[in-house]
Amino acid sequence: MGKGIFITGSDTEVGKTLCACGLIEALKDVGLDVGVYKPVLSGATENSGESIPEDALMLKSASRNDDDIDLVNPYCFTAPVTPAHAALLEGKRVEKEVLLDNYAEISGRHDITVVEGAGGLMVPIADDYLILDLIKDLNLSTIVVTDTALGRINHTLMTLEVLKLRGIDVIGVIVNRYPKRPKEKEISLLKYIKMFGDTKILGTVDEVKNIKSLYSKFITSFKDNVDISEIKEMVYEYEKNKRACL
Repeated sequence: MGKGIFITGSDTEVGKTLCACGLIEALKDVGLDVGVYKPVLSGATENSGESIPEDALMLKSASRNDDDIDLVNPYCFTAPVTPAHAALLEGKRVEKEVLLDNYAEISGRHDITVVEGAGGLMVPIADDYLILDLIKDLNLSTIVVTDTALGRINHTLMTLEVLKLRGIDVIGVIVNRYPKRPKEKEISLLKYIKMFGDTKILGTVDEVKNIKSLYSKFITSFKDNVDISEIKEMVYEYEKNKRACL
């Protein structure tokens, strides 16, 4: 398999998709061919009886590659519940083998693949399979996305602790919706994640309130403020080792 990065969140709605797009755009800027993967998606919009995988389409648009959307997002459900239960409501089941096979195919086509989870680590994908299990099976280094809402110190530190207990490499934390003039709540969030999280704060991304320019302003802020040097080095080291084995 090619090199990949898994984007998880401290909770749902913390900005994983936008942060994944920011990473994709930044990696493309340094000349890398980026694959994208959204294994499971629930709460999708519906149009004429068809589920529209908007998050997956956003990732694919950022990557500007030609992978089929059904490969990029094999499971898309409309019910705004956990993917395991959304699948049950539609009379379907998420198959672990499909998730792993699709990733293998995508990662084999590109220099690096950005994988976005669904919600947080403990979200059930199937009755016996969590997002956490998928990260472990894919053997991917992970970035944790959080924001500045009340309670995020707790959520973020618990996420980091679970990843550590499962032996999953954590590249660092990205803090989304960070105000230009932080107050004590935001200042303390960075302080205590650094103090207890045993990982890097890769950067903070500005809070963008103008919905019309949300994407472009977010991507600009991401590129200006998030350090991806370690990720670039991981890709270059992987490619060097792969060439040495040929």
